Amino acid sequence: MKSLLKNFLFLLLPVSLFAQNPDIPSNKQIEYPTQYASIHTIRRGLNWSYEDTSMNQNQVFSPVFRNYLAIQDLGFIGSPSENKIFDLNRQSGFNLCANPYQPYFKTAAQTQYINTKRPYADFNYAQGPNALLYLDGKFSLNLNPRFNVGADFSRITQEGFYLRQYSSEYFTRLHANYQSNNKRFIQLYSFNWNRGVHDENGGITSDSLFETLTGTNKSVPVYLSNSQSRFKHQEFEISSIINLGPKQYTTGDDGDSSYVIRPLAYFIHQINWEKQGYFFDNGGDSAFFLPAWNLVQSNTYSDSVNLNKWTNRFAFGTWRNKENASWFAEAGISLQNLKILLTDQSRNEYNLIADGELERNPKSKTDYGFRGKAQLTLLGYNAGDFNLQGRASFQAFGWQLEGGISNFLYKPDQVLLQFRSNPYLWSNDFNKINVSQLEAVLRTKAYRHNFEVKFQSWLLTNWVYIDSDRLPKQNSGAIPVTSLQASKTFQAGFFLVDARLALQNSGSDKLRLPAFSGMTRWYVKGQLFKKALHFSLGVELRYFSEYYANAWNPATRQFYLQNNRQIGNYPLVDVFVSGEVKKAILFAKLEHANMDLFSLNGYYFTPSHPLPIRALRLGLRWRMYN
Repeated sequence: MKSLLKNFLFLLLPVSLFAQNPDIPSNKQIEYPTQYASIHTIRRGLNWSYEDTSMNQNQVFSPVFRNYLAIQDLGFIGSPSENKIFDLNRQSGFNLCANPYQPYFKTAAQTQYINTKRPYADFNYAQGPNALLYLDGKFSLNLNPRFNVGADFSRITQEGFYLRQYSSEYFTRLHANYQSNNKRFIQLYSFNWNRGVHDENGGITSDSLFETLTGTNKSVPVYLSNSQSRFKHQEFEISSIINLGPKQYTTGDDGDSSYVIRPLAYFIHQINWEKQGYFFDNGGDSAFFLPAWNLVQSNTYSDSVNLNKWTNRFAFGTWRNKENASWFAEAGISLQNLKILLTDQSRNEYNLIADGELERNPKSKTDYGFRGKAQLTLLGYNAGDFNLQGRASFQAFGWQLEGGISNFLYKPDQVLLQFRSNPYLWSNDFNKINVSQLEAVLRTKAYRHNFEVKFQSWLLTNWVYIDSDRLPKQNSGAIPVTSLQASKTFQAGFFLVDARLALQNSGSDKLRLPAFSGMTRWYVKGQLFKKALHFSLGVELRYFSEYYANAWNPATRQFYLQNNRQIGNYPLVDVFVSGEVKKAILFAKLEHANMDLFSLNGYYFTPSHPLPIRALRLGLRWRMYN
């Protein structure tokens, strides 16, 4: 590895002295013959997008760091995590629990369907000390011009820097899309499997002992030595679309006449099967957060929460792509069939949900747009739940102003109402949670790089949280929450700065958020060897202000309030260098480069779970289009 690093640095470190043509954009995109679309795009009849070929942020391989500005996790990749920038968009219907592995999951809703004239592959690989391995691969192939198949696969494993931080996880998706020759019929397939296991150490037993240690010798005792958490998730979805519209006759190269549909409306049927399971296995541990024996008189047991869910959805939609704007409307109805399993009990439930959308998207430089969305659970377990959203926008002179208002009413998650395990047993009859939201966004593309500022305000009534005794409670009043976020890239020649900042305020200690969070990336970017090498060299800094962050309870797989320790006010600094030659990108990153340079009081993302120590990561991304 040392010789590889020396060669890598020899190639890339001097480039800032010889950079040619520094006046380049921070995000380039080349139109390769590979396009993608989500079901959201396909339902609206919008154009497919070209695959992104930019070099930006390849060194940020962790999905948690890539998606979240301020986070909580347990100090290693693949561990349970929580977004600390408050955001809530609750869909109507049943929800089992907060999924602490959500950033890593592959799901049907996130599927990107591919159309490519050549076989397409994209492989990402990163490795580092303590057996860290991160692998992400994509492959897609058109079997004919109208039928594409593809696969996405991610693999994460590592042993961690502290006692009992081993994890091993797999995330897999198979997808396909088909369109008939006359464009009458479209079918989309998405099959997803997510599974993993990681050791649970319960956190370190002595923060004060840990904070006296320096260098790589930071190993201290932990609470658990024989426990682990597991998750299993499967989701299959098939969407069938029948397009309606007038026939248009065309003549092929062979002189034969045929017709295609000019779609103006459609019927869609979606069938979705999802199976979730979250498990805690105790091999004989006892700790303060394992308080009782409820189901078996032993320290050796396995608890779980599981859900089997079938959803059938039928909808009718229409769109119009006019010269100045595109219109879209859809109305649908869904039937959910549920089987809920809680360790030693099971029951069946159902939901009948109606939904509708109406939107106008402007095409001209000076115009307006709007979007309205509604969901209502008519019958079943979640009867009376609703989700109402309205948004309006206006754009002119390269600027866009957007505003929105939302109101949600929903039954709390199943595990907050009922939970059965050996250490914890509860059955609650909480009121429904009501959430009102206001939002305003100002963004522009008038400058060299985009700029965005977003203001959000929530009012949370009957909020449910997990208290310091690790039991769910319901707040009797309303909790106001406000957030102001801004993002911008600044450039002076070949020197760039990416900045993302967030200010937050919670009106109650039942919902705890860092008041300030920020990420800045300072780097040089240029080209060498007659533009054969594109390089990036810089520093990334993450920071959030001090606050009483939530603690992690492995027995319930949930974060909970704690009043013993404030964390934060600690900068996390990474140094990186990357280079792109043709379709390959190499990177090296020194994570937590500032270790031991500052006070250790904030050396955590989650109390009793320290940050990783300083470590070098090497990685490769290789994209193939033929």
